Amino acid sequence: MRLCIQVSVALLLFISACNPVLPEPDEVEYLRAVVAENLLPYATVDVPSRENIQILDDGGLEMVLFPGQSLQHGGIRAEISVDYPYQEGDTVRYQWRIRLPEDFPPDPQNRWWVIAQWHDQPDRTQGETWDNFPSNSPPVLFGYGNLVGQDVLSVSYGPTQVLAGLIPIRRGEWITLTAEITWSQRADGALRVFLDDDTKPIITTTGMNMLNGFQHYFKLGMYRHPDINSENHLQIGDVYIEKLETQND
Repeated sequence: MRLCIQVSVALLLFISACNPVLPEPDEVEYLRAVVAENLLPYATVDVPSRENIQILDDGGLEMVLFPGQSLQHGGIRAEISVDYPYQEGDTVRYQWRIRLPEDFPPDPQNRWWVIAQWHDQPDRTQGETWDNFPSNSPPVLFGYGNLVGQDVLSVSYGPTQVLAGLIPIRRGEWITLTAEITWSQRADGALRVFLDDDTKPIITTTGMNMLNGFQHYFKLGMYRHPDINSENHLQIGDVYIEKLETQND
């Protein structure tokens, strides 16, 4: 199972391997605080307990990680997921906002810390399930680190997670990230990353970015090394996804 908790908007159910209780109000209200209305049928909340998520007064969600939090898939996490449908060859734009609090404690060892990722999953059109599905690393991800006192996002790309670039980020204010991805299992895959209102990408890279032919789901929040021993809060908001081009265009 890829999730400790998966809250389904369409069914208004939640499935748990850990049996935690999500906070009130209900799951849809939490998702409405962060994703566009058209994304609700595809969105889920993935948290281990009620303390890991809250709605912000100014819109969006705050995701929280705690020392000693229970492990899920080799790390600790508090995320939302959007399983947005597309076909191989499509170009999809993903846009969201994040805000790093002023008192966000970094990891002195800069161990892995993911704040956004696109992960492969079983091909439901072929009848595949999570049973016996191989465990893979995401072919596109944004990681967090701190270099000489500067908070940065690292963008990794491809099956071997090659570093595509670094993005310095500011604390205490919202920043907007946009990733335009042309999805492919071949060399014609591509990624362009934009910051705030810039019309010119700050990172561009190409190559294979799908591990199978089925849509890779988007996860946003925090997922980090299990030995990082700090309480961390990350605020996320305004998740918007749209298809720019299709393979039939």
